[in-house]
Amino acid sequence: MSTRNGLGAFVLLCSLILITGAVSTRAAYAEDDVRCSNGAFVDREARCKFFVHFAPRDSDTKDARILAAFGHNASQIRSIALVVGVSKYSSSFEKGSLPAAHADVERLKTFLVNQQFDEIIVLEDEAATQETISYFLSKYVVTEANAFEGRARVLFAFSGHGVPDGAGSALALSSAQTTSDVRGLYRLRALQGDLQTAAAASWQTLGLIDACYGGDIFGVGFVGGNPNDYHDKGAYVITAGSKGSLTWTIDKGGSVFFQALIDGIENGTANSFPVQVVDPNNPKSLINYGGVVTQGQAFAEATRVILDVQAGVIKAEVNPAALSPPWEGSVMPDSASTGAFFFLANTPTTKAVPIAEIAPKIDPREFSGQGQKTQTQLHSYVVRGIDVSHYSGQVDWQKVAASGIDFAYVKATQGTTLIDPMLQRNLDALHIASLPHGVYLTYDFCQNPDLEVENLLRIVPYGTDMLPIALDLEWFEGSGINTPSSFRMQMKCANADITLTRNNVLRVLQRLTVAYGRAPIIFLPSVSRNLLDTRFDAYPRWTADYSHGSNEAGRPRDLIWTIWQYSDRGVISGVTGPTDVDVFAGDQKAFALFLKGHH
Repeated sequence: MSTRNGLGAFVLLCSLILITGAVSTRAAYAEDDVRCSNGAFVDREARCKFFVHFAPRDSDTKDARILAAFGHNASQIRSIALVVGVSKYSSSFEKGSLPAAHADVERLKTFLVNQQFDEIIVLEDEAATQETISYFLSKYVVTEANAFEGRARVLFAFSGHGVPDGAGSALALSSAQTTSDVRGLYRLRALQGDLQTAAAASWQTLGLIDACYGGDIFGVGFVGGNPNDYHDKGAYVITAGSKGSLTWTIDKGGSVFFQALIDGIENGTANSFPVQVVDPNNPKSLINYGGVVTQGQAFAEATRVILDVQAGVIKAEVNPAALSPPWEGSVMPDSASTGAFFFLANTPTTKAVPIAEIAPKIDPREFSGQGQKTQTQLHSYVVRGIDVSHYSGQVDWQKVAASGIDFAYVKATQGTTLIDPMLQRNLDALHIASLPHGVYLTYDFCQNPDLEVENLLRIVPYGTDMLPIALDLEWFEGSGINTPSSFRMQMKCANADITLTRNNVLRVLQRLTVAYGRAPIIFLPSVSRNLLDTRFDAYPRWTADYSHGSNEAGRPRDLIWTIWQYSDRGVISGVTGPTDVDVFAGDQKAFALFLKGHH
């Protein structure tokens, strides 16, 4: 990622924010509204010049990811951005001019076009007045959203100075003569109210604020909701720092916050969710629409970059103690958001692919069943990992990473509806800790395999630090007097038609291969090897074998394996109580290939 080694010298900054919305017919507008040459309706002609991009209202939304997120067979979702940047200030203004704000505006304009926003409104310097900002947020956007019957995505962005004030912190506008000049300040309380008005009329709203003291907006906001559920209505604000904190720019290159945020989305360092559907014209084929980066994933990536600056991983001419990680909170004062904003990941759409033709590509550097033959003791393995679920409680992943653990798998889903309650916290913390990690789907042999895949796709991202998805088939166990009744039911479902069971498992593996661009790994106890036939040989194996003989020999009973779970009684710093512990079959170079999808 370019922010890791390209931040350059830092100087003190103060602010940035964004918005998106919708509109449809002349009847939705006031009779005295003016129609701009681009088709926009505003209350006065002088506002027409602020539109730098405007798509025809009667054009359908082209990107299937936006339509799939909204659902309800919608053909039009209006995305509107309001970008406010103040780089020029009066010579009497104490904090001086801020060239980085203009750089932020220029990059945001390009970014938002690539994100397929329908309308991009830019207010810079003298054009950014209290009245104009409030008009576009609380009146124009609301009218647009109403015209599209609420099918609007609203993004608001401000870049400029922020100032503390006894009456409430504020964003400093170009007309401000001093930091206490109320005529040139847009108070955060006023911004909060305008965002709430926009959010009430829209499907999704997001404010991004990179300004000194911008975090003070949370004095009148409430934290809550799910910032990774991009299917539902939501309204949030993300600020570059905490309450009362300063923020930083990169000379004339823009702000640290926006560089981290946009780089993460465009370069793929932020995790993303795959968007995949079964072809409605051919149920045996899949269409992969690329991915989306949720608000929560973008927030986590910006947090990781700031923490890396603080830790000295990213070198910068700044006092790390002066930096604060971003903050996130709900726009609405009395309720949490069930959903949140999202961005389009830089991943390609693929044509319909016959599921039966999907298979992993065998790499000539295959090491499964080879490297481990030279091992005679468990401590000889150089790549070690753990796997956890919500039963492990709250894991301190920084301590886990510091203890020498090289990778981790966390439980994601079970069957068609269950989601591990610790999943999102684990994923965010693992990403920030820069610990390679993956997730596992606990397969239910009694449920619909396609619905099990879709349950996973909805909440598990694709990311460059993500290991191949693991398909957990441990419920295919032998029956006996000590076997839990739930396992016996699973065995009954699996053996009712073993051919169908194998085909269903293979279909799940094939769908996951398309969605995440790499072959999944199959988790299976050694005693259950008879579930798989030769069609599964192309997939890497994760075997569970706790037997005394295997531990003594330094290898499991299976001859071919990639990961070996050798105990469920491991003691690891950062994990409360015993946990599953694993070793990887190869060395660090082989593990790097596994992380990229080779096995």
